[in-house]
Amino acid sequence: MRIAHLAPFVVTGTLPVRPFTDRFVGTVTADGGTAHVSAIACDGTGAIILLSLIGSDTTCGAAFAILSKDAPLTFTPAADLAWSAPGQLHRPAGGMRLHKAMLTGTYRRTSYHVLGLANTANIAFGLTHPPVVAPAPTPAPNEALPAPPATATTSDAAQPRYLLGNLAEGVPHPLALLGHLRALRIIFLPEWVDALWEQAGIAGLITTAPALGICAWRISDSRERWNTLLSHGVTQGWLASGASGAVAA
Repeated sequence: MRIAHLAPFVVTGTLPVRPFTDRFVGTVTADGGTAHVSAIACDGTGAIILLSLIGSDTTCGAAFAILSKDAPLTFTPAADLAWSAPGQLHRPAGGMRLHKAMLTGTYRRTSYHVLGLANTANIAFGLTHPPVVAPAPTPAPNEALPAPPATATTSDAAQPRYLLGNLAEGVPHPLALLGHLRALRIIFLPEWVDALWEQAGIAGLITTAPALGICAWRISDSRERWNTLLSHGVTQGWLASGASGAVAA
């Protein structure tokens, strides 16, 4: 979904991002048990960006075991919540990591909080796994450089990044947005964050992702489109030019 207006334009989200609110947003069933979903985000195909489960160790473990086998996991949203993505969830193509913690003081039996986070939503993973940039073609001796294609080839659908924020805030933390851009090897100034949030939303480089209990956004990994936006911003004056404070790719 394209964001025509990312409001507010000031990126004032806070850390940490808490994948839970004052209620559960749905359930998943595995190994004969049911785990409550405190937060969920995925792409339009049902590939998980974030899945936060509360339940027994056995049920939560069985749910993520299903995903590890590339089998679908059925998500049932709460009756009063609208879910715009498929109910059949699957493991993200780029892999995911699990984080597990025991919840103390739970009634009758011990419950666990198990969080699955896609690598494409993990800034640290993105920084250590930079995008693959195809080398420019080298012409043979006395051969002219090939003409550029009419439409630039991008990796837009290959490995987008995902940005997360707290539900009540509706915007991410500024360093989270800039961290993903740095992982994509985009050159920017930190003070550009508000303008980039607004203009990238208008240009479709940042779009909302289906989520409950949390906010999630898809960040295009097309370096060509990002660099074009930055160039236009400096030329048109909505980005202040300057060399100090730049973050290099």
